[in-house]
Amino acid sequence: TTVHGDNVKDTYGASADLEIFHDGSHSRIKDVGTGYLVLSGTEIHLNDASNSNNRIKIDSTGAVTMPAQPAFNTYIGTVVNNFAADGSSVLAPFDTEVFDVGSNVASNTFTAPVTGKYQLNTTVRLNSVDTGAEYYRIELETSNRTYKSLRAYKDTADPLYAYHNLSILADMDAGDTAKVNVVQSGGATQTDIAGGEQYNNFSGYLAC
Repeated sequence: TTVHGDNVKDTYGASADLEIFHDGSHSRIKDVGTGYLVLSGTEIHLNDASNSNNRIKIDSTGAVTMPAQPAFNTYIGTVVNNFAADGSSVLAPFDTEVFDVGSNVASNTFTAPVTGKYQLNTTVRLNSVDTGAEYYRIELETSNRTYKSLRAYKDTADPLYAYHNLSILADMDAGDTAKVNVVQSGGATQTDIAGGEQYNNFSGYLAC
C-alpha cells in the first residue's frame, strides 16, 4: 500500500497527463494533457460509497440508466363528483402510485428531493362537462409558478367526457412541491373528475 498526503499526485504519461490525488476535500482523477479521459469496459457502473447501490450504469449497448433518479407516475383512485363551478382551484386527488422512485409523492403532491429541472405531465378526464361553463382549466401548480391550460366547450349538447393535457419542464428547488388542480368557471355544478389509471395520470422525473 502506498500512502500519499493531500495534494500529493500520482502522475502518468510522458507529460504527467493524468493526475490522481486528494486535495484535502475531494478525491480527483484529472486529465491535464492531450486526448480524452477514457473509461472502458463491457459495462461501466458508478456506485455509492458502500459499493452496494448502483447510481449510474452504462450497459454493453451504450444505454445509460440511473436507478435512483427521481421519477413518479400516479393516477386518481377515486372519482371526484360534482366539483365546484365557482372558479376555485380543486385539487385533483392523484392518490394512487404506479411507481415512485425515491418516495417523493405524498398527499397527492410531488416534492422535489433536489434542485433541478423536472419534466411534469398530467392528463385529466372530466365527465359530464357543462357547455354553460365559461371555461375549464387544468393547473400544474408548483412552488415557483402555476402552469395553466384553458378550454371552453360550446357544443350543442353537454359532452359526456373530455380530456385535458398539460406538460411542462419546470424549475424546482429542493423541497418545492407540484400538484394538479382543476377549475370550472361558471355553469352547473355537475362535472366529475374521473378516476382510474386508464383515464388520468400525473407523472414526472428529474430531467437535469
